[in-house]
Amino acid sequence: MPNSVNFHHDGRIVKQLEGITECPTFCNYSINGLPWDVATHKDYIFSMQQMFFLGNNMRLIEFESKSDSFIRFSVEEPTVFVVIMIAGFVKFQQNDTLVSYAMGGVFYMCYNPSTDFILESNPGKHAMMVISLNRDWFITTERAYPQLRELVAGVRENIQSALILPMCRLTQPIMEIWKSMRVISVEPFRHRSNLTQSLVELLTFYDKELERGNFLKGQLSVDIANLMFQYIQKNYTDSDLSIDSVAKYLKVSNWKVREYSDLLFGKSIHKYVRQLRMTEVIRLLKTTNLSVGDIALCVGYVNLPNFYKMFLKYFGVSPSSYRESDAK
Repeated sequence: MPNSVNFHHDGRIVKQLEGITECPTFCNYSINGLPWDVATHKDYIFSMQQMFFLGNNMRLIEFESKSDSFIRFSVEEPTVFVVIMIAGFVKFQQNDTLVSYAMGGVFYMCYNPSTDFILESNPGKHAMMVISLNRDWFITTERAYPQLRELVAGVRENIQSALILPMCRLTQPIMEIWKSMRVISVEPFRHRSNLTQSLVELLTFYDKELERGNFLKGQLSVDIANLMFQYIQKNYTDSDLSIDSVAKYLKVSNWKVREYSDLLFGKSIHKYVRQLRMTEVIRLLKTTNLSVGDIALCVGYVNLPNFYKMFLKYFGVSPSSYRESDAK
């Protein structure tokens, strides 16, 4: 049966193994009895267990990022997903635009069109169970799950934009269902039947939670998050860029800007802007003949001693030494 989702470990892969029977040391939430596919990348180590059942596909994905990581994946056909975010924090991007995010301890459902996405994560461990739903079966559930009709319409009409429903907490009933889905029965047909029953319980519970309004309130606005991301990308070389200027542009409080920054970037705006500036400095040192002083001004540093101090902290050498070393 073809996969509706394929992961692409672009760039440098140290090792890629399929069908491993011994649990990788970094995995904490295994599906007992299923093998692992493992990819070791320079930025992360990634594992996936998967199983097909009656047209649906269940994947348990665990990965440990050594640095900020970007994993490309393709949704091969319009698909509705159930996402149980077990640990960590991830962001999903499409064409450099934030589509959604998820943190450990929540579950939600979404519809994704046929396209490429980027799974972005900060350093640390991340784990999620993702279930791809059989299209024909899910369309028949429209009357049973009225809160999910938007997703049914998405897959039926082949909508070209992602649809994300609200996140709910992983309460005890969901945790019990999730745990039962991680145990493989010795009778394959019975196990697939049990998985289908568990999936129905998940959808029923989620539909009821949405109906009752039992979902996370005050979730980050994806629109505001994208405006913030685009504004900082456009203005990070402005020496006057600050939390105050970002908050004024977005028409939100400084506190809200800090909250968005922590979730979007995993760090303060000050640290994120500094990272962007240092990346641009390296590019200019390598590709131009601009003086170090001019480069500092180009990226927003008006205080040259402070620029030298920051560069030395980041790279352990002066800008001139870095340029000389790179030219050799």
